Amino acid sequence: MSEIIKCEKCGSEMKHYKKDSTAGMICESCGWGWVTTQFDEIYADETIYSVSFSKELAENKKALSLISHNTPNNFLTAKKLIENNEIILTGKASTIIDFLKDCKESNIEYKIEPAFPHEV
Repeated sequence: MSEIIKCEKCGSEMKHYKKDSTAGMICESCGWGWVTTQFDEIYADETIYSVSFSKELAENKKALSLISHNTPNNFLTAKKLIENNEIILTGKASTIIDFLKDCKESNIEYKIEPAFPHEV
């Protein structure tokens, strides 16, 4: 059971408020409230991750197309990197998360080092 928080100005019940990167409490009666910034933990992760793929993926045109579209590598370069077991992409969690989600959505298995602690 959550505690009821009363407005300092009018005594009405305060409601939780969350929008984008702000969160706080607001009184729906008089409009008084407070907010603070709230960032997703992924933006605080300073680890540099490396993404690679198994050699078998080098023959998958759909996968190569997705990889070349979402990385600095063109189709042929991506194919060659995968064939040589080389890293396709490096970056912080916040910059690679969308690429990982696209891979997951397309059932394209990837390898990431170090272990990725964020939900994809």
